[in-house]
Amino acid sequence: MLIKAPLSPLKAGYTTIVPFRDNDSAGMLEFGLLVSEPGGGFFTDDSSFERVFLLLKGRAELSWGTEHKTAERRSMADEFPSVLHVPAGLKVGIASAGSLSEFAVVKVENKAAFDARFFSKEDIKVQRLSAGKVKDETVRELRTVLDDTSFPYSQMAMGELLNYPGKWSSYPPHHHPHPEIYHYRFEPENGFGYAEEGGSVYKVRQRDTLLVAPNLAHPQTSAPGYAMIYVWAMPHLPGNRFGADSRKFVPEHEWVL
Repeated sequence: MLIKAPLSPLKAGYTTIVPFRDNDSAGMLEFGLLVSEPGGGFFTDDSSFERVFLLLKGRAELSWGTEHKTAERRSMADEFPSVLHVPAGLKVGIASAGSLSEFAVVKVENKAAFDARFFSKEDIKVQRLSAGKVKDETVRELRTVLDDTSFPYSQMAMGELLNYPGKWSSYPPHHHPHPEIYHYRFEPENGFGYAEEGGSVYKVRQRDTLLVAPNLAHPQTSAPGYAMIYVWAMPHLPGNRFGADSRKFVPEHEWVL
């Protein structure tokens, strides 16, 4: 399901894009955007969810417990994100540090106690990927924040992906039983791409969000000249955490590997 970007700019504060629902697996994550404007003071959050705050753009001050960090990002294509990962109930404060800042926020139910962690740009795990016989057409950059191997106490896997102009990602087409959220940004911002969810194909633009249902293939492509960067996130399912072997490729396209 494609959720189109709001027609008007988001107001300062937090806006829910994909609400949490506890009655189906596709609603196990909440996704939203947090905007902090200069002079607006601290936005605070101490909700009962495990949370990730990923800086999309701008310069911001972040505080949690006794810790304090300043993060800045000018380009999603050229710079890795700074990210704060916190357990349920821990109070987080975020304020603009001289320029409008914007965060992607992902929430999931998790009662486990763990230490908060701030990821600087240097802490992000980066992989340059391509697909076998079509490697020139599928080159992309995977930026992983949370994975099952390093974060067994987390209830989500998440990060972002840089889809190079004119290339493909999430390719060969694959699916998994874990629902997934993609939130799109482009550089330049007037760019566009195409996203598939099963048999449906959507034209995606700046600030659009795709909620991928379980077990539907979801290949992506960006228009030539435009870098497409999307935040991706999925919940771990009961008895079925998302890991390296979770992706199942569509058989008719598996030959490209």
